[in-house]
Amino acid sequence: MSSLVVTAVIILSATVVIFTLGHPQSAAKDYSYKGGIDCDALWQKKVDMRNGAIGRRAQILTHLASFESPKVKYDPFEPTWNCHIERRIGKEFGDGGKFVCGALDSYFSSRPCLVYSVGSHGDFTFEQAVLNDLSQDCEVHTFDPTGNSSAWEGVATASGVHFHAWGLRGEDPSKDAILFNPLTNKHNPLLTLMEMRTRLAHGGRKIDILKVDCEGCEWDAFKLIFDDVIQGRYRIGQIQIELHGGNFPVIEDFFEHANQANFHIFHKERNHWGCDGYRCLEFSLIGEETALEIFKHTHGC
Repeated sequence: MSSLVVTAVIILSATVVIFTLGHPQSAAKDYSYKGGIDCDALWQKKVDMRNGAIGRRAQILTHLASFESPKVKYDPFEPTWNCHIERRIGKEFGDGGKFVCGALDSYFSSRPCLVYSVGSHGDFTFEQAVLNDLSQDCEVHTFDPTGNSSAWEGVATASGVHFHAWGLRGEDPSKDAILFNPLTNKHNPLLTLMEMRTRLAHGGRKIDILKVDCEGCEWDAFKLIFDDVIQGRYRIGQIQIELHGGNFPVIEDFFEHANQANFHIFHKERNHWGCDGYRCLEFSLIGEETALEIFKHTHGC
Protein backbone atom coordinates (compact mmCIF):
# COMPACT_ATOMS: atom_id res chain seq x y z
CA MET A 1 0.00 0.00 0.00
CA SER A 2 1.42 3.39 -0.94
CA SER A 3 2.21 6.06 1.65
CA LEU A 4 -0.53 8.21 0.11
CA VAL A 5 -3.18 5.57 0.77
CA VAL A 6 -1.93 4.99 4.32
CA THR A 7 -2.03 8.71 5.00
CA ALA A 8 -5.52 8.96 3.53
CA VAL A 9 -6.83 6.10 5.65
CA ILE A 10 -5.24 7.52 8.81
CA ILE A 11 -6.72 10.95 8.17
CA LEU A 12 -10.20 9.57 7.65
CA SER A 13 -10.09 6.97 10.42
CA ALA A 14 -8.50 9.07 13.14
CA THR A 15 -10.76 12.07 12.80
CA VAL A 16 -13.92 12.20 14.86
CA VAL A 17 -16.32 13.12 12.12
CA ILE A 18 -19.76 14.59 12.53
CA PHE A 19 -22.03 16.01 9.87
CA THR A 20 -24.65 18.65 9.45
CA LEU A 21 -28.07 18.34 7.98
CA GLY A 22 -28.31 20.38 4.81
CA HIS A 23 -25.80 21.80 2.44
CA PRO A 24 -22.51 23.36 3.60
CA GLN A 25 -23.79 26.85 2.79
CA SER A 26 -27.00 26.43 4.79
CA ALA A 27 -27.50 28.72 7.75
CA ALA A 28 -27.45 27.10 11.18
CA LYS A 29 -30.89 26.19 12.45
CA ASP A 30 -32.15 27.98 15.55
CA TYR A 31 -32.81 25.43 18.30
CA SER A 32 -33.77 26.44 21.82
CA TYR A 33 -31.60 25.57 24.81
CA LYS A 34 -32.90 22.76 26.99
CA GLY A 35 -31.31 20.68 29.69
CA GLY A 36 -28.24 22.89 29.79
CA ILE A 37 -27.27 22.05 26.21
CA ASP A 38 -26.60 24.75 23.64
CA CYS A 39 -28.27 22.95 20.76
CA ASP A 40 -27.54 25.64 18.21
CA ALA A 41 -23.80 25.67 18.99
CA LEU A 42 -23.59 21.89 19.04
CA TRP A 43 -25.35 21.65 15.70
CA GLN A 44 -23.04 24.24 14.17
CA LYS A 45 -20.07 22.17 15.32
CA LYS A 46 -21.55 19.21 13.49
CA VAL A 47 -21.89 21.44 10.42
CA ASP A 48 -18.22 22.41 10.46
CA MET A 49 -16.86 18.93 11.14
CA ARG A 50 -19.01 17.20 8.53
CA ASN A 51 -18.04 19.74 5.89
CA GLY A 52 -14.38 19.19 6.69
CA ALA A 53 -14.75 15.41 6.36
CA ILE A 54 -16.48 15.67 2.99
CA GLY A 55 -13.75 18.03 1.78
CA ARG A 56 -10.97 15.68 2.86
CA ARG A 57 -12.64 12.74 1.14
CA ALA A 58 -13.00 14.72 -2.09
CA GLN A 59 -9.30 15.60 -2.00
CA ILE A 60 -8.30 11.98 -1.41
CA LEU A 61 -10.51 10.77 -4.27
CA THR A 62 -8.51 12.84 -6.76
CA HIS A 63 -5.82 10.14 -6.48
CA LEU A 64 -7.89 7.32 -7.99
CA ALA A 65 -4.89 5.22 -9.00
CA SER A 66 -4.16 4.67 -5.32
CA PHE A 67 -7.31 2.55 -4.92
CA GLU A 68 -6.89 0.01 -7.70
CA SER A 69 -6.06 -2.83 -5.29
CA PRO A 70 -9.18 -4.73 -4.16
CA LYS A 71 -7.95 -4.53 -0.57
CA VAL A 72 -8.09 -0.73 -0.43
CA LYS A 73 -10.98 0.18 -2.72
CA TYR A 74 -13.36 0.79 0.20
CA ASP A 75 -10.78 2.67 2.31
CA PRO A 76 -11.72 6.26 1.34
CA PHE A 77 -15.31 5.78 2.48
CA GLU A 78 -15.13 6.28 6.22
CA PRO A 79 -17.93 7.51 8.52
CA THR A 80 -18.84 11.16 8.16
CA TRP A 81 -21.40 11.15 10.95
CA ASN A 82 -20.85 10.17 14.56
CA CYS A 83 -24.16 8.86 15.86
CA HIS A 84 -24.48 9.87 19.50
CA ILE A 85 -26.44 6.72 20.37
CA GLU A 86 -25.96 3.58 18.28
CA ARG A 87 -26.24 -0.13 19.00
CA ARG A 88 -25.64 -3.41 17.24
CA ILE A 89 -29.05 -4.97 16.63
CA GLY A 90 -29.26 -8.72 16.06
CA LYS A 91 -26.38 -11.07 16.70
CA GLU A 92 -23.85 -9.64 19.16
CA PHE A 93 -21.00 -11.04 17.07
CA GLY A 94 -20.60 -12.89 13.80
CA ASP A 95 -22.44 -12.14 10.58
CA GLY A 96 -25.96 -10.74 10.62
CA GLY A 97 -26.00 -7.97 13.24
CA LYS A 98 -26.39 -4.35 12.10
CA PHE A 99 -25.61 -1.05 13.78
CA VAL A 100 -28.64 1.20 14.23
CA CYS A 101 -28.58 4.88 15.18
CA GLY A 102 -30.88 6.01 17.99
CA ALA A 103 -31.28 2.47 19.30
CA LEU A 104 -30.57 3.01 23.00
CA ASP A 105 -33.22 5.54 23.94
CA SER A 106 -36.96 5.86 23.31
CA TYR A 107 -36.72 7.20 19.75
CA PHE A 108 -38.21 4.13 18.05
CA SER A 109 -40.85 3.46 20.70
CA SER A 110 -42.01 7.08 20.65
CA ARG A 111 -43.25 6.97 17.06
CA PRO A 112 -44.63 4.63 14.38
CA CYS A 113 -41.86 2.36 13.11
CA LEU A 114 -41.59 0.61 9.74
CA VAL A 115 -38.70 -1.75 8.92
CA TYR A 116 -37.83 -3.44 5.62
CA SER A 117 -35.25 -6.24 5.70
CA VAL A 118 -34.12 -7.42 2.26
CA GLY A 119 -32.33 -10.76 2.27
CA SER A 120 -32.49 -13.05 5.30
CA HIS A 121 -31.77 -16.61 4.07
CA GLY A 122 -33.94 -17.88 6.90
CA ASP A 123 -32.11 -15.96 9.64
CA PHE A 124 -34.53 -13.61 11.42
CA THR A 125 -32.35 -12.64 14.38
CA PHE A 126 -32.12 -9.03 13.19
CA GLU A 127 -35.86 -8.72 12.71
CA GLN A 128 -36.56 -10.34 16.09
CA ALA A 129 -34.10 -7.97 17.77
CA VAL A 130 -35.87 -4.98 16.21
CA LEU A 131 -39.08 -6.08 17.93
CA ASN A 132 -37.43 -7.06 21.21
CA ASP A 133 -34.88 -4.25 21.55
CA LEU A 134 -36.31 -1.27 19.65
CA SER A 135 -40.08 -1.51 19.86
CA GLN A 136 -42.74 -4.20 19.82
CA ASP A 137 -44.82 -1.74 17.82
CA CYS A 138 -42.45 -1.76 14.85
CA GLU A 139 -43.94 -3.23 11.69
CA VAL A 140 -41.25 -5.48 10.23
CA HIS A 141 -41.23 -6.92 6.71
CA THR A 142 -38.64 -9.39 5.37
CA PHE A 143 -38.09 -10.07 1.67
CA ASP A 144 -36.29 -13.08 0.19
CA PRO A 145 -37.22 -15.01 -2.99
CA THR A 146 -34.61 -17.74 -2.51
CA GLY A 147 -34.38 -20.88 -0.36
CA ASN A 148 -37.19 -22.67 1.40
CA SER A 149 -39.46 -19.65 1.51
CA SER A 150 -42.48 -21.67 2.67
CA ALA A 151 -40.69 -22.83 5.83
CA TRP A 152 -39.12 -19.40 6.34
CA GLU A 153 -42.51 -17.74 6.23
CA GLY A 154 -43.68 -19.92 9.12
CA VAL A 155 -40.64 -19.01 11.23
CA ALA A 156 -41.04 -15.33 10.44
CA THR A 157 -44.76 -15.27 11.20
CA ALA A 158 -44.17 -16.98 14.55
CA SER A 159 -41.70 -14.19 15.37
CA GLY A 160 -44.14 -11.42 14.52
CA VAL A 161 -42.44 -10.66 11.18
CA HIS A 162 -44.19 -10.34 7.81
CA PHE A 163 -42.42 -12.49 5.20
CA HIS A 164 -42.58 -11.98 1.42
CA ALA A 165 -40.91 -14.21 -1.20
CA TRP A 166 -39.97 -11.15 -3.24
CA GLY A 167 -36.57 -9.94 -4.38
CA LEU A 168 -35.23 -6.40 -4.76
CA ARG A 169 -34.15 -5.09 -8.15
CA GLY A 170 -33.26 -1.88 -9.92
CA GLU A 171 -34.79 -0.46 -13.07
CA ASP A 172 -32.56 -2.15 -15.66
CA PRO A 173 -35.01 -3.41 -18.35
CA SER A 174 -32.48 -6.00 -19.56
CA LYS A 175 -32.74 -7.96 -16.31
CA ASP A 176 -35.50 -10.41 -15.44
CA ALA A 177 -38.23 -9.38 -13.03
CA ILE A 178 -38.90 -13.00 -12.06
CA LEU A 179 -36.72 -15.48 -10.16
CA PHE A 180 -37.45 -19.21 -10.38
CA ASN A 181 -36.95 -20.94 -7.01
CA PRO A 182 -36.30 -24.67 -7.61
CA LEU A 183 -36.85 -25.52 -3.93
CA THR A 184 -40.43 -24.30 -4.01
CA ASN A 185 -40.98 -24.70 -7.77
CA LYS A 186 -42.31 -21.15 -7.86
CA HIS A 187 -41.53 -18.05 -9.88
CA ASN A 188 -41.03 -15.21 -7.39
CA PRO A 189 -41.20 -11.54 -8.36
CA LEU A 190 -38.23 -9.19 -8.33
CA LEU A 191 -39.50 -5.72 -7.47
CA THR A 192 -38.23 -2.20 -7.10
CA LEU A 193 -38.57 -0.68 -3.64
CA MET A 194 -41.39 1.50 -4.93
CA GLU A 195 -43.22 -1.59 -6.20
CA MET A 196 -42.80 -3.27 -2.81
CA ARG A 197 -44.22 -0.22 -1.07
CA THR A 198 -47.16 -0.12 -3.48
CA ARG A 199 -48.01 -3.80 -2.98
CA LEU A 200 -47.95 -3.33 0.79
CA ALA A 201 -49.98 -0.09 0.65
CA HIS A 202 -47.17 1.81 2.38
CA GLY A 203 -47.46 4.91 0.24
CA GLY A 204 -46.73 7.99 2.34
CA ARG A 205 -45.10 6.00 5.14
CA LYS A 206 -41.45 6.47 5.98
CA ILE A 207 -39.24 3.37 6.08
CA ASP A 208 -37.38 3.91 9.34
CA ILE A 209 -34.84 1.13 8.75
CA LEU A 210 -33.93 -0.37 5.38
CA LYS A 211 -31.64 -3.37 5.91
CA VAL A 212 -30.22 -4.88 2.72
CA ASP A 213 -28.04 -7.96 2.27
CA CYS A 214 -28.93 -9.29 -1.17
CA GLU A 215 -25.58 -10.60 -2.42
CA GLY A 216 -25.03 -8.03 -5.16
CA CYS A 217 -28.49 -6.75 -6.06
CA GLU A 218 -27.69 -3.55 -4.15
CA TRP A 219 -25.71 -1.88 -6.95
CA ASP A 220 -28.62 -1.62 -9.41
CA ALA A 221 -31.31 -1.32 -6.76
CA PHE A 222 -29.80 1.68 -4.99
CA LYS A 223 -29.30 3.71 -8.14
CA LEU A 224 -33.07 3.80 -8.30
CA ILE A 225 -33.62 4.06 -4.54
CA PHE A 226 -31.37 7.10 -4.15
CA ASP A 227 -33.01 8.73 -7.20
CA ASP A 228 -36.44 8.10 -5.67
CA VAL A 229 -35.36 9.69 -2.38
CA ILE A 230 -33.87 12.70 -4.20
CA GLN A 231 -37.14 13.15 -6.10
CA GLY A 232 -39.14 12.90 -2.86
CA ARG A 233 -41.06 9.78 -3.91
CA TYR A 234 -40.60 8.26 -0.46
CA ARG A 235 -38.54 8.69 2.72
CA ILE A 236 -36.00 6.40 4.37
CA GLY A 237 -34.59 6.97 7.84
CA GLN A 238 -31.43 4.89 7.80
CA ILE A 239 -29.84 2.15 5.71
CA GLN A 240 -27.94 -0.89 6.97
CA ILE A 241 -26.31 -2.52 3.96
CA GLU A 242 -23.64 -5.02 3.04
CA LEU A 243 -21.79 -4.10 -0.15
CA HIS A 244 -20.38 -7.01 -2.12
CA GLY A 245 -17.34 -6.63 -4.35
CA GLY A 246 -17.73 -3.96 -7.00
CA ASN A 247 -15.01 -2.09 -8.82
CA PHE A 248 -13.85 1.26 -7.53
CA PRO A 249 -15.86 3.49 -9.92
CA VAL A 250 -19.05 1.61 -8.97
CA ILE A 251 -18.29 1.98 -5.24
CA GLU A 252 -17.45 5.67 -5.64
CA ASP A 253 -20.68 6.23 -7.57
CA PHE A 254 -22.71 4.50 -4.83
CA PHE A 255 -21.44 6.84 -2.12
CA GLU A 256 -21.61 9.92 -4.32
CA HIS A 257 -25.22 9.06 -5.09
CA ALA A 258 -25.86 8.48 -1.37
CA ASN A 259 -24.40 11.90 -0.60
CA GLN A 260 -26.66 13.52 -3.20
CA ALA A 261 -29.62 11.87 -1.44
CA ASN A 262 -28.28 13.29 1.87
CA PHE A 263 -27.28 9.94 3.36
CA HIS A 264 -24.04 9.70 5.28
CA ILE A 265 -22.05 6.85 6.81
CA PHE A 266 -22.14 6.50 10.59
CA HIS A 267 -20.74 2.96 10.90
CA LYS A 268 -18.42 0.74 8.84
CA GLU A 269 -16.98 -2.73 9.36
CA ARG A 270 -15.37 -5.36 7.20
CA ASN A 271 -17.10 -8.72 6.97
CA HIS A 272 -14.19 -10.97 7.87
CA TRP A 273 -16.44 -14.05 8.10
CA GLY A 274 -16.56 -14.30 4.32
CA CYS A 275 -15.54 -12.56 1.10
CA ASP A 276 -11.83 -13.14 1.86
CA GLY A 277 -12.13 -10.67 4.73
CA TYR A 278 -12.08 -7.54 2.57
CA ARG A 279 -14.38 -7.91 -0.45
CA CYS A 280 -17.63 -7.31 1.48
CA LEU A 281 -18.21 -4.44 3.90
CA GLU A 282 -21.07 -3.50 6.20
CA PHE A 283 -22.14 0.14 6.16
CA SER A 284 -24.77 2.01 8.13
CA LEU A 285 -25.96 5.31 6.67
CA ILE A 286 -28.36 7.85 8.09
CA GLY A 287 -30.58 10.34 6.28
CA GLU A 288 -30.53 14.00 7.24
CA GLU A 289 -34.17 14.13 8.31
CA THR A 290 -33.72 11.21 10.70
CA ALA A 291 -30.40 12.48 12.02
CA LEU A 292 -32.15 15.71 12.95
CA GLU A 293 -34.99 13.85 14.64
CA ILE A 294 -32.58 11.71 16.68
CA PHE A 295 -30.41 14.73 17.53
CA LYS A 296 -33.40 16.63 18.89
CA HIS A 297 -34.81 13.58 20.68
CA THR A 298 -31.48 12.67 22.28
CA HIS A 299 -30.51 16.18 23.40
CA GLY A 300 -33.97 17.46 24.28
CA CYS A 301 -33.73 20.29 21.76
